[in-house]
Amino acid sequence: MRMAILAVVFLACSSTFAAADQLPLKEGRYARPEFPCDTAPMGARDVIVNGSPIYSPQFGECKTQIVKRAKNVYVVTAHCSQDNPPVITYRILSRTRFRTQSKYGQGQMRWCSNL
Repeated sequence: MRMAILAVVFLACSSTFAAADQLPLKEGRYARPEFPCDTAPMGARDVIVNGSPIYSPQFGECKTQIVKRAKNVYVVTAHCSQDNPPVITYRILSRTRFRTQSKYGQGQMRWCSNL
């Protein structure tokens, strides 16, 4: 009986924790503001699905870890089967806008469309 209660409490805490480790962004396609949504180059685009960025197929299958660091600041790390993308810090400006920063530079993205 005690084990069953502990298991239920653990599962409830685990799913609450997992839900908190998502980017609070609207799902869809994003692009840098200086480019039209439909013609933005690949390096100026991002896709968010279920609160997580989707990586290019060149990286293979990826497992993403999202850690909230401060109010509206999240650090995203991906471990992929082919290669690992850089660690990216997301600063959430609204549900449809964010800034990113990695070892390759920084940029701002805006929501363009649903998937």
